[in-house]
Amino acid sequence: MTAAQKTAKEKFKKAIAIRSKTGVSLKEAFAQVYGKKKVGAVKKKAAKKKVGAVKKKAAKKKVVKKAAKKVVKKAAPKKAVKKVIQKSKPRYSATKHTNFATIPQHRRRVNGLKTHKDTKSHNVNIRVVSGIGSKMMARISTVGYVYASSNYGKSGLREFLKENVGKFIEIDTSHLFNNQYNTTNGYRIYDTMIDAIKNDARIKGKGYGPNKEVEDIAFLDWGGIKPIILPIETKKFGTYTFETYPSLNYYRLNNARQTINFIYYNGKYYISNGIGYKVRSKISSTYSGDKVPEKVKNDLDKYLKSFY
Repeated sequence: MTAAQKTAKEKFKKAIAIRSKTGVSLKEAFAQVYGKKKVGAVKKKAAKKKVGAVKKKAAKKKVVKKAAKKVVKKAAPKKAVKKVIQKSKPRYSATKHTNFATIPQHRRRVNGLKTHKDTKSHNVNIRVVSGIGSKMMARISTVGYVYASSNYGKSGLREFLKENVGKFIEIDTSHLFNNQYNTTNGYRIYDTMIDAIKNDARIKGKGYGPNKEVEDIAFLDWGGIKPIILPIETKKFGTYTFETYPSLNYYRLNNARQTINFIYYNGKYYISNGIGYKVRSKISSTYSGDKVPEKVKNDLDKYLKSFY
């Protein structure tokens, strides 16, 4: 046992003896042994220390609370920023982008309608809204009236087409044709006047019309939706000029002798005669007397395929 331990042991014995004689607490007895101040003074000092410690602890709690409030305020704007970023997704429109072919298929939009990719031809068509029962319906095009006479039908076919732009009109299926339709309300409309068909009652490879001859049925090839026109740049091919008319829904190849309006889809040319469409593998004239040179046909075909 060391000297310090011996001294501590002796003082401990003295404190026990004082406690036994006087009845004071062990703490007070130790105070007397070590020659310290009275117990009351010790108690007051201890009380002061305790009060000071409590105040410091309370002050720390207040500081922590204030700091916590500041952190919450700073965190709030971060959540708001995330919401804004999620909403600001880019959109594409055929009317705003000239190089339509470079726009991702799933982002293309035409006249406010989202388009989808044709998996066979890589052509882009407007989605059709869900069908109305099982009745055959045809939707009036925005430019359908251009192909109509103003004095045909009950109150004029042109007026009827203008009044029903974007609406589906019921078709009388008792008499079917390859490129024109009788409506149940007494009008005759053409392929050039409509842009979509629902529940087409015709069958591919079957003949319709008075002679029952098998003819081209463009809307069966298109799956009921008229293909859109990409805004392709004007280009010269010999004496011919190629132009794009998205608002009228056709391409045009023309020179001083003839004008050919057509739709390009799935590598084929749907050539308009004002009523319907004739299908060709290469561009051709609507008149047998006017032929398009082979070089012009091939050069135009190559040019269009670079966009589809």
